[in-house]
Formats: sequence, structure tokens, C-alpha cells
Amino acid sequence: MKILLDTHILLWWLADDNRLTDFAIQLITNPENQIFISIASFWEMAIKINKGKLRVNLHSIIHQAQNSNFATLAIIEEHILALAKLQDHHKDPFDRMLAAQAMTAPMHLLTHDRNLKQYSDLV
Repeated sequence: MKILLDTHILLWWLADDNRLTDFAIQLITNPENQIFISIASFWEMAIKINKGKLRVNLHSIIHQAQNSNFATLAIIEEHILALAKLQDHHKDPFDRMLAAQAMTAPMHLLTHDRNLKQYSDLV
């Protein structure tokens, strides 16, 4: 199964945060699953770091994601076109992009955000 991690799930995974559910841990550690991190997540972190809303070392986060064998998912034109068609269930532009990417790929978006589930069964 292809799985796209929401930004907070990636951060929780790398920090061994107890908010990460056993189900999420099983999905991420299952060797049959291919795990993706969107460029949008790194972009979101960079913005939040610059605004003082997130205190992490972005270089370290990217390095840890690579060392975890997570694939990086680029943003392509098809994702932008899917984003343009999304209903306005969610206001966060980064979460909307992740939903569009998951629906386009297709892959499952692993998130704790219930508002995103309104977009698709893949979320």
C-alpha cells in the first residue's frame, strides 16, 4: 500500500511521540507499505519555522525522513489541477494539497485530522 504521511504524523513519528496510534505505527513499519512525504510538508515546516510556530531543525527532519526510507513526493501539475477542484472542507492549504496528492496518486493519507476525511476514503 502507498501511504502519504501528513506533516504532523511525520513529526510525531520522528519524535517517537505518544500521540501516534498503534495503527499508524503498524502502517509505517509494515515493509509491504511504501511511505511518502510530500514536498508540501517540508514547505509547511519551513514556513512555520520562520514564523516561530515550529521549533525543529528542518535539515535534520529531511535527513531523518530519508534515513527512514520515506520517498519524497513532488508537487506536479496533476496535483494542482486536483487541488483546484477540491471542495472547501478544509482551510489549510498544505492539508488540501496533501489530500489532492493522495487522491491523485492514489495513495492513503495517514492523518489525525478528521476534517480531511471529508475528501475521500483514501484520507
